Parts: sequence; C-alpha cells; structure tokens
Amino acid sequence: MKSPLILIAALLLFLPKIEFAQVTPAKLYPFLHGVASGDPESDRVIIWTRISDQQNPVSVNWKMGLDTAITTVVASGTATTDSFSDYTLKLDVTGLQPDTWYFYQFEFGGRKSLIGRTKTLPVGNNEHLRLAIASCARVNLGAYYTTYNSMALRNDLHGIIHVGDYIYETQGSLTGRGVQVLPLGTAYSLQGYRYRYNTYKLDLDLIRLHQQYPFFNSWDDHETANDSWKDGAEAHDSLTQGPWAVRKAAGQQAFFEWLPIRSHPQDTFRSYRSFHLGDLADLIMLDTRLEGRDLQASLLDQTAYADTNRTILGFPQMAWLKNELSNSTAKWKILGNQVMFAPLQLFGIAFSYDQWDGYQADRNRIIDHVMGDTIQNVVLVTGDIHTSWACDIPIPGQSYNPNTGAGSAFVEFIGPSVTTGSSVTAPRRRHQPGQSPHQVCGPGKRRVFYPGP
Repeated sequence: MKSPLILIAALLLFLPKIEFAQVTPAKLYPFLHGVASGDPESDRVIIWTRISDQQNPVSVNWKMGLDTAITTVVASGTATTDSFSDYTLKLDVTGLQPDTWYFYQFEFGGRKSLIGRTKTLPVGNNEHLRLAIASCARVNLGAYYTTYNSMALRNDLHGIIHVGDYIYETQGSLTGRGVQVLPLGTAYSLQGYRYRYNTYKLDLDLIRLHQQYPFFNSWDDHETANDSWKDGAEAHDSLTQGPWAVRKAAGQQAFFEWLPIRSHPQDTFRSYRSFHLGDLADLIMLDTRLEGRDLQASLLDQTAYADTNRTILGFPQMAWLKNELSNSTAKWKILGNQVMFAPLQLFGIAFSYDQWDGYQADRNRIIDHVMGDTIQNVVLVTGDIHTSWACDIPIPGQSYNPNTGAGSAFVEFIGPSVTTGSSVTAPRRRHQPGQSPHQVCGPGKRRVFYPGP
C-alpha cells in the first residue's frame, strides 16, 4: 500500500490549474507583466499587476474566485494606481479560507489580465508541504529562464521561496530572447531600478511562474548593489551615483512596488517576516543585507572575524529571530536566508567574509539559542553562491561526526542559481578539495529544474 504522503503528492497533480495560452505582448496588453501573488497567510494574500503605458491615475477592477473561470466570486473591487507606484497595483485580499486555491483577474479599459492562481496557508494539522527555492536570476545569462518555466509546469508546489537577486543591477545587455535590458547602464536611481524590474518581468517564463504560485520574496545584494551592507556597498560610487542612503531607498522602493510582498505597518521597507504553515512548518524570512549588516571585513583581517560586536542581522532582527524560533510550535522551522551560513574554509582559509563566516558572532548567537532552548528541526534554505550544497552546522567547541551528524545544531540546503554562472563545474562529489567534512557540494547552476519524486 502506498504511503499517505505519496498519495497526497499524487493528488496534487490533479489540482485545478491555469493552462498556458500562447501569449504575446498584444494579447497581454495593458497587463504586459502578467499577474502575481505573494505573502499568503491563512486568511489573505497579496495579488499584483501593472498597467502599462499610462500617464494619469487609473482605476482597475479585480475579482477573485474558487474556480478557474472565476464564476464563483468570493471577493472583488476597484483600486487605483498612478505614477507614484509606477502603475503597479498591489491588493491585500482578506476574508479568505485557509488551505484553499483561489483564482484572480484584473480588468482595465475593457481588457482583462491573465487569470492567476494562488493558495492560502493551512492551519492546524497538515502532513504535506512542497516549496521550491530560487535565487540569482540574471536575465541576460543562461539564455532563458528555463528553471522558472519548469517550476511553472509542475502542479505539486505550494509556493516559491525566492531568497534574493531577483534582478541584477549591473550594466544591462540583451536577454536570451533578444530584449534589451534597461537601463543600458547600471541601475542606481528609482527610475533605473523600475526600468530593470520592468525588463525582467516581461520574461514569459517568469510571468508563467508568478501566474501559477504565490511567492515569498526577500532581497540579497543585487536588488541594490553588489556586496551591499546597511551603510554602503562595494559596487557603489557616491561620486557618480549619489548618496548610498538615496540609492538604498530607491532599490527598496522598487522591490516593494514590483513584487507581491506585504509592507510592514510600522516599517515600510522591512523585509524580514514570518509565515505559519499550519502545524507543519514556520517560514522565517531573513534580511542579511540591508537591515543591520556591518561592513564586510577583509579576508586578511582575522581580528574582525572574531569581533563579537559585528552583526549581519542587526540586534533588533536578531532578537526578533530568537523570539520566532522559541515561540514556534510548528514541527519545522525554515529560515529563508540569503548567504551561506555554514562555515566554508578551503585549506583553512575562509572562502568569503560576505557570508556568515564574516559574522561569526551572529552565527554563534543563533546556534547557542537553538541549542540552549532545545529547538528542533531548524533548516536554512539559501542562495547566493550559485551552487548546490547540503551542510550540517557544527556546534562550536564540540566534536562533529560526519558519519552520524552528531555535533550538528541544524542543517542548511543551498540551491543553485537560476541562470548566474558558477566556478564549480565538476560532477557531483562528496567534498571539494580542502573542504570541511560537514559539507556536501553539488554541481553548479542547473538550467532545468529537477522534477524529482
């Protein structure tokens, strides 16, 4: 007899699904960027679209229903958008039922958008959950977003965790489909970031994925500038690109305009937040970039490596995270994390101080808290490094057994990039040369999403 989990997974394949039409810009217009949903909770979800080629404030009709044709309408209304939000439109649709698939659509000027599909989070007991992870999607590398397309073709996911580098701010070029990435130079102003999202979100594979599943988005560095931190970035030039605070705010504003993320009521650009997926899991999305990160130290600066005052989260976010972990009653605690948490030393030298290796004190604070409160089943899901990894997190000061996992506080899974290149091209193997025993490293980027069981 098949296990209940296998039967549940099989049934998911027959859920109502929006079929992909052969869409063209003429058919999508004025909803050229499709539709999207995100930040679902048990009774609400954000839905998103954008109206193209407008110069004045516009009113947009919307509706949400329980069937693919939206004949059974459960919510509807009219909302306005204008140039102050770049003609993007986000709505927090409330009063919904938990663990339910919904379908939604927008209408403007007699034309209708694609029909999107989304799902609210469960409450209480649930035994099955399947989420995909994505990161590092530079639209002009890898020819096409085939990973996004392969995810969209599945019918057994509940949502997409995107842990950052949804866009790249660096100088634009042609996409794999021959579309010019705008602006031509590096994006650093509000208008520049808006142009960059505008280009990225015209990609049909990305449109299809957003149409099918809700997203849980967080930013990494390329939503603002390479190797960013709270007060600057390695790739920011204040002489030609202006004050960092202005650029940082511009990148954050465009992110919140163009993605289906819920704004915090007291902090407009706060991206760290949590979601309760019934009794099975809590999803805790972190911000390791712009909220509290101190300047990255040099690899040659060993004193900074052990400096207990250095932080990657900032002390308010650290206190929040500890509280989320301690108060969670879910079986699994999943941390959406941008940069590699596990120690990564090659031949005794830290690989990068841009990762948690450069903020050892913060890493130890989390490990100590998890062990001190006996918090079970903590899992980090990470991007950034463009390769696949599975890591135990060794407890400092204790012996670690790579055969049994004894001496590990929790685990980390790092997903490959969507398109951005990697220096790791060798076949899958147990360890990289000179690598620590708590890590298994896989191949570099995968352009096709592994279908898996």
